[in-house]
Amino acid sequence: MKQQDIDDTLCPLARATAIIADRWTVLILRELRMGNDRFDGIQAQTGISPHLLTHRLKAMEDNELIERKLYQERPKRYAYYVTDKTRELDGVMLGLRLWGMKHCGFDPDAESAVTM
Repeated sequence: MKQQDIDDTLCPLARATAIIADRWTVLILRELRMGNDRFDGIQAQTGISPHLLTHRLKAMEDNELIERKLYQERPKRYAYYVTDKTRELDGVMLGLRLWGMKHCGFDPDAESAVTM
């Protein structure tokens, strides 16, 4: 579905998934919610390419999922923070995590690599 088609759809699920239902977006949100708010840290923990991370962060900022704040002037460096709009996704993220633990081949007795 093209972006124009998504903007015209009356389906809230189609519009929502167009914004957040991307593997990288979900992993970036995971990192931000765990306090990893710097570009290099997010890149290292997700394995996303720098170019793609730049693109995703810009799209997330455009969709008001994150805010960036300058923390260093030379060279310019930014930290990224979730917005209230993103905090409203906490239940969705937790539900997706629980579903993954149950249905994606994890040992139910093993300690999870990520705690939320």
